[in-house]
Amino acid sequence: MAVEDLAEPVPHAGEVLIEVRACGLNRLDLLQREAPLVRGFSLPHVAGMDVAGVVVAHGNEVGDAAPPLGAA
Repeated sequence: MAVEDLAEPVPHAGEVLIEVRACGLNRLDLLQREAPLVRGFSLPHVAGMDVAGVVVAHGNEVGDAAPPLGAA
């Protein structure tokens, strides 16, 4: 595990971007590094499956069910 600076993310189609205000690193995050349990996982990987924050952007095709910008 390491702390690194990354480029600002851009939401893809069907995604929302959350400005993370709190994050938990749990056992699943650590297990993923040894034996991937979630499909599509590959290293390098930004850990933190449990996050809370504010919606700051939407990708295309998000749809009407997406939380509005600024939603917590």
